[in-house]
Amino acid sequence: MTRSEKRSATKGLSGGSLALILIGIALATIGNQLDGFVGGMGQGAGVALIICGAYLVGLLWRQPKGPGETWLPSRDGDN
Repeated sequence: MTRSEKRSATKGLSGGSLALILIGIALATIGNQLDGFVGGMGQGAGVALIICGAYLVGLLWRQPKGPGETWLPSRDGDN
């Protein structure tokens, strides 16, 4: 995978995760105003989408930026 392909993949990941979080907030808010089974289902789906979006944001932030920026415990004492 080339660098430009990685950049486009991370842009899509960040946009998709932001969309999941925003849709989740909207569903949770709307579900909070509805009564009964439909309201509970909206709240549950909203919270699930928020959690999935936060997971994707975490994956995006955890990706190493370059080949030398990862920490390896086996090389920690080689100073």
